[in-house]
Amino acid sequence: MNVRTVARKHVVSAPVVLALVLLVLLAVPAHGQQRYTYVESPSGGSSFALGYPPPVPEDSTLPFDGFRTWAALHARHQDLMMLNDFIDGTVVGQTRLGRDIWAYAITTPAADTPDGGPKSSALINGGIHAREWGTPELTTGLIEGFAAGAGDGWLYDYLLDHVRFTVLPVNNIDGFLQTQRYPTEVLVGEDPRTDQWPRDGRMRRKNLLDADEVLDTVGDHLFGVDLNRNNPPFFDPGGWTDVETDLTYHGPFAQSEPETRALAAAAVHAGEDRLRWYQDTHSFTQLFFSSRTENDRRNSIQDALLSTYSRFHDALSEERHGHGRLYRDVRDPIGAGIGTTAEYFAYAYQIPSWTLEIEPANGGEDYGGFGANHDGFILPESEVARLREDMAITHAVVAYRMAGPPSVRTVEIHSSDGRWPVLTAEWTRTADGQRSLEARLREPLLPGLDYRLRITFDKPMRWLDRHGEVRTAPGHSVRLEPLIWLGSPTAATFSVDTSAGRWQVPGDRYATDTFEVVFQLPESLDPGAALASIQTLVINASDFTGQPLDSDPSTAVDWADGGWTGYENSQGTPGDSGGSDATLSVLTTTRGLARIWLRRRG
Repeated sequence: MNVRTVARKHVVSAPVVLALVLLVLLAVPAHGQQRYTYVESPSGGSSFALGYPPPVPEDSTLPFDGFRTWAALHARHQDLMMLNDFIDGTVVGQTRLGRDIWAYAITTPAADTPDGGPKSSALINGGIHAREWGTPELTTGLIEGFAAGAGDGWLYDYLLDHVRFTVLPVNNIDGFLQTQRYPTEVLVGEDPRTDQWPRDGRMRRKNLLDADEVLDTVGDHLFGVDLNRNNPPFFDPGGWTDVETDLTYHGPFAQSEPETRALAAAAVHAGEDRLRWYQDTHSFTQLFFSSRTENDRRNSIQDALLSTYSRFHDALSEERHGHGRLYRDVRDPIGAGIGTTAEYFAYAYQIPSWTLEIEPANGGEDYGGFGANHDGFILPESEVARLREDMAITHAVVAYRMAGPPSVRTVEIHSSDGRWPVLTAEWTRTADGQRSLEARLREPLLPGLDYRLRITFDKPMRWLDRHGEVRTAPGHSVRLEPLIWLGSPTAATFSVDTSAGRWQVPGDRYATDTFEVVFQLPESLDPGAALASIQTLVINASDFTGQPLDSDPSTAVDWADGGWTGYENSQGTPGDSGGSDATLSVLTTTRGLARIWLRRRG
């Protein structure tokens, strides 16, 4: 949780409950602390009524509609690592109390992509604020999503081949364990800012610097470091406060805490030279705090990525549950900050980087609750499985987009019966990291005959729904079929009717990476008096998030200094927009001259 929304997050929205809470709080001694209990229904005394059962973590390693203990979550991570050779876990540091902090890199054992290029990298952090129980379930769900999705021949297989997706499930393990020891109890009083905020127990935020694990001690109540204020480049003066008992105390110096240093080590495990995306996962208010730098290209790419994230997740939730969940972006000012991990990764690595604040948007009332003090941090158990599963899909889509823009890999044109090849072309990676084209043009396209055009791209291009149907991705209005024409990049002599084609399931490497269509040149097409005329084959397509083709596959797309490299538009200009591929040519001829080519076949 960021300070920018702290006031909003502590508003008690139900008037009756607010009045009860204030009456109770007024009875607390000015310089004392009192234990309160979260309960389902109003019971008077020292309690906060949620309106739904207070969640209690269970020792189940398998996911269910509820929360798991830290021991169960950790056992689940370890089990998945042992069972899958594409999950590589390592200890990246220890907590203040000496507990191991693990990070898990998820990718195929191969160092490179199937095309021989370097993989991209992403890093997701969770559980940095102890009381935000939804985030360890979400981060664990990401690992579970890869384990369940591997072998799908589509999205997850593509990600495993192209992305080193790294998850640090729980950063603040000490604090998380403290919240689970006291899943319904908190202390109120002695807070340097307000006597209304519950602290420690279920509502512990900070790590355990100078704190113990005994709920009723003042030290445990107030001490510790807010790990999400402990980072450069805006640690000082942006770290909010030097008051050690404050909720957002930023620590003695930047990255002073072992948990913060463990996150930096996780970036190394992720492959920091290949990082393209970082997320710190929090709750609540259902928004992003995106970190902006002086790099306009990076900012623009981040804006597009967050748009994909928000539109997809909102539409997916609407489709699956009948209720959309739109996440909005609150952009940090350029050149300023408060010491968050997202700021550190944005400035140090020049990559899209944000703090995700998961649902609810308002508080427990979003789920029919009473709006009790701080109940936005207490997700009802009935919402956990949905959140975990939907977020796993959404994060896979974001990783898919940041794996890179699509490009054409192979093109084949044959007679419809497959007997007579017209064109075969393939782009392959060379030793210098670029691509070379091997193309063979055997004869012109003859009017009046049926031809089969097969185009294979280097990534899946269309969404598959749960029934295996090819469609547009939720929240995206991408044209289902590519545009293909003969002529020039700006003018068509003949347009292929791609509505008659289809994306292949299975495809070449992945479902929907290949498009096939049968077409026929009209007899009226006149190439002139020559035996054959050269026509450019133009292919215009985008992936299922709307990211256009790399117009020049010879310069392999990569990432550096906050932007894409080797990514050209239709005019051949490098940048971040892409365009149409017009790198191949075919021959056409007249009907009268076609018999010469037909005799050659015979």
